[in-house]
Amino acid sequence: MKNFLAWFIDNRVATNLLMWFLILGGIIALPQLHREEFPNIDIDLISVLIPYPGASPEEVEQTVCSRVEENINGTPGIKKITSLAAENSCNVQIELLKGEDKNQKLNEIKSKIDSINTFPNEAEKPVIQLVTLLTNVLQIFVYGDTDPMSLKRLTEKIRLDLTDLPEVSQVFIHYAKDYEISVEITENTLRRYGLNLRDIAQRISQNSIDLPAGSVDTVDGQILIRTVNQARDVRSLEEIIIISGGDTTELRLGDIAQIKDGFVNSDVNALFNGQPALMISVKRIGNEDVINVASSVKDYLEQVKYRLPDGVGVALWADESQDLVDRLDALGTNGLGGLALVLIILALFLRPRLAFWVAIGLPITLLGTLITFPFVGVTISTISVVGTLLILGILVDAGVVVAERIYTNAEHGQSPREAAINGVNDVATPVIFGVLTSIAAFTPLIALKSGLGSFFSFIGVTAVLALIFSLITSQLILPMQLSKKALFGNHKANQLSSGNRFLRLQDTLTHGLLNFANRYYRPSLKWCLNRRYLVASTGLACLILTIALLVSGRIIFQFFPAIDGERLFASVSMPIGTSVEDTQKVAQQLVQSGRQLEQELKQQGSDIRITDTMVSAGIQLGRSSIGDADPSGGHQAEVALQIDLPPDHEGLTPNDLVKRWRDLSGNIPRVDNLTFTAEVFSSGKAIEIELRGRNITALQKAAADLSSELKAYPGVMDIVDSFEGGKRELKLTIKDSARSLNLTAQDLATQVRQAFYGEEVQRLQRGREDLKIMVRYPKSERRSLSNIEQMQIRTTEGSEIPFSAVAEVSMGRGTANIKRINGLRVISVTADVDRNVITPEEVLGDLENHIMPALAQRYGININLAGEAEEKQEAASSLVITASIAMFAIYTLLAIPLKSYLQPLIVMSVIPFGACGAVMGHVIMGQDLMFFSLLGIMALSGVAVNASLIMVDFYNRENSRLNKPYSALVSAAMSRFRPLVLTSATTFVGLIPLLINESISTMMFTPIAISLAFGVLTSSLIAL
Repeated sequence: MKNFLAWFIDNRVATNLLMWFLILGGIIALPQLHREEFPNIDIDLISVLIPYPGASPEEVEQTVCSRVEENINGTPGIKKITSLAAENSCNVQIELLKGEDKNQKLNEIKSKIDSINTFPNEAEKPVIQLVTLLTNVLQIFVYGDTDPMSLKRLTEKIRLDLTDLPEVSQVFIHYAKDYEISVEITENTLRRYGLNLRDIAQRISQNSIDLPAGSVDTVDGQILIRTVNQARDVRSLEEIIIISGGDTTELRLGDIAQIKDGFVNSDVNALFNGQPALMISVKRIGNEDVINVASSVKDYLEQVKYRLPDGVGVALWADESQDLVDRLDALGTNGLGGLALVLIILALFLRPRLAFWVAIGLPITLLGTLITFPFVGVTISTISVVGTLLILGILVDAGVVVAERIYTNAEHGQSPREAAINGVNDVATPVIFGVLTSIAAFTPLIALKSGLGSFFSFIGVTAVLALIFSLITSQLILPMQLSKKALFGNHKANQLSSGNRFLRLQDTLTHGLLNFANRYYRPSLKWCLNRRYLVASTGLACLILTIALLVSGRIIFQFFPAIDGERLFASVSMPIGTSVEDTQKVAQQLVQSGRQLEQELKQQGSDIRITDTMVSAGIQLGRSSIGDADPSGGHQAEVALQIDLPPDHEGLTPNDLVKRWRDLSGNIPRVDNLTFTAEVFSSGKAIEIELRGRNITALQKAAADLSSELKAYPGVMDIVDSFEGGKRELKLTIKDSARSLNLTAQDLATQVRQAFYGEEVQRLQRGREDLKIMVRYPKSERRSLSNIEQMQIRTTEGSEIPFSAVAEVSMGRGTANIKRINGLRVISVTADVDRNVITPEEVLGDLENHIMPALAQRYGININLAGEAEEKQEAASSLVITASIAMFAIYTLLAIPLKSYLQPLIVMSVIPFGACGAVMGHVIMGQDLMFFSLLGIMALSGVAVNASLIMVDFYNRENSRLNKPYSALVSAAMSRFRPLVLTSATTFVGLIPLLINESISTMMFTPIAISLAFGVLTSSLIAL
């Protein structure tokens, strides 16, 4: 090993080439790395969507969802099957076990579903695909007082223009209704001409057709034959002949039907600042760069806004690229601040040239790390930057230890070359194994198996790569640079020179630190060694006290508090069956209370501005960069307020504004549920409990009881259960007397469906969308129950029978949506909490101990935690396993250089004390413990043992030389005092900017920094 290190010191060309390779390689790699707010997440999920137009949720469940579940149940590699039976469609989500071949499972599931031949005839072809999460970049509203068709065509034109941009590939339109041509004929017209809706549909199909007819091989070549008679617009359809023959006048479709070229009947719509709007979402996939995509789109919008019709505008609603820029700027500022503090510490206690080469090792390490990013799938993102910031101080530790040892050897009279060779060799073993223990400590972040694990793995990967390159820099590059004679020169002459005040200051600080070690540290160390049992008992008492504070709840632990953003949301749910017009009236009341909030902010002189207001009906708005708009129903609406928070804003938080908006809104009549939030990112609902069983009545009662229990907890609010009574249903059964007329239940069901839902005659292509041609009654004959009673049912012979003579009618009410997990029906109870009053962990802990077991037994159901609690359980169990493996790896890496079974345990004993320091750091900083804090403690475990490892290594050497354990301990501690203080100081000060930063952009990562910073201080104190 010594010869290998000496070779790099003597071969300056090879060492310099290695250094410049890392520098230039990193500089070249940096522009090639794409930027994104959060890394791409690869989820193991397969989606099955089966449209069943016109069907109720119960019918969808029985005839579609249950059949899909039965056929795929038992397929190896499936973790969970979740189905949602809603009006008009069945959606099945199949979660796979980690490590399964997704494409293979996709093919297996496709084969099994394609083999089902019992789906209803009206059900459409299943759409089966792997779920790919697309990241939002921009959301754009196209709005104005214009007709819906013009607004959609304009939005489609903008979408096409955006997809033509080379940087953009994923563009979607929301709130746009599907095209439809509706052929509407009254019952009286049908009776007058002896027709029925099926006759009309057949005439259209027979006379509106494009059909290839082969080819003719002529002398001049092959000529294709094709019939071209497809009706694609209202005028063409009106000309279709319905009745003709003999000398009678031809009856055309336009003579008996009203034909409308419009949209399907849908409750989905949006208002932007009070005007009708459609939304365009621009997303990214793969290696597309967020900032480049956004910049290209913004340039286009600047041009297009001058070409828009009068009264129409475009506006940015959500700009994730700006969020990324703000977050990277904040993190970059923190990083530069931390780097500056690290350099100051090094310059104050090491020779300027020595400090320079130690410090220059940091950018070399980071640039070397960048070279590997493309090969391991790491990008320039918030997560990778945070990973770099967390280990900023740690990266110079190895360099500080090596440089300090070389400097000490030079002070003892060795030549620069000898000082470098002996210095790096003296600390090579503990430094290398110390870095390896840090790598082992970060590996649990890489192997974490949970929904959040995909995010945190990139922190671990970044840290591990950077630590590897810090080892290369400190062991191969730094010693050569410190072996130069000019580096050491005549230090004494320089420091006495009247012109070099900095060296005088540095010498004063260095001697001050040495005097402190001799006058205070050495006597304190001896006092502790002479009273080691008292010291050990005191340390154990501190450890027990910390554990007691945690267990008693005096130090609060929260798993993952939600992150607030710069948009406020109010979600309202009305009784099922409420018209979208009535729902929008309630939404306007929320808009008015939002305006009151805006006026209050102006009167208070606040620097917060509410810039835009958006109302969404029938679609639940996406919140985060990976969220999307989800269909909900015409009885549900959301109001969102866009707020502008200045970068230096202090005072009211988005959560404060939400609370005030809730107060201003008050109680609104007829509203089932009304919730307010400012969350843009969370690991799930603060409280979400799933009740599973087969008896829906028992589930309803249990959900009501659980909701009542939740209301008793202070700070718990917005309690909602997922069960909703569906729309009123008119249930038809055929009378026995009708069977004598050769009428079947299918005849009855088909004719009623044709009249009220409509019969799909043809499906054409209009642009990128399907265009349905539907035949049905006009809307005026589909608005009343009496319209059903007045319709005529046709027999196969053409006779007309009154509806009341063939059908029995009963009224009922179904459910809005039916959710099933692994074949069991599910009702979810969710709630939010005011975390300043109570935490989700406190509520759920009490429920699990006192409420949930009794409910499960009383109603014969299963009760499971979901949302944030489910994520917590999965992450905690994964962390326990990976942390245990990491601890064993650290023990092994300590045992090898120390050649002992006992000494590694002594070294690792600093880890629990470092954890105590991390906990106390949260108390000092006024922060609650959370899952991020645990990740910081895990990272701390490797850093904490480094100092102790080098200390024990030096003790072993001294003890073998002196054969006096007591003297060896004192000698080792004194020799390691300065480098240990320096490494602890650089680690701590490197994290100070992140500790004191209160920006929303970086606050989620502050707990990791607190754990690492205060844990390092405590563990270093214990090591000394």
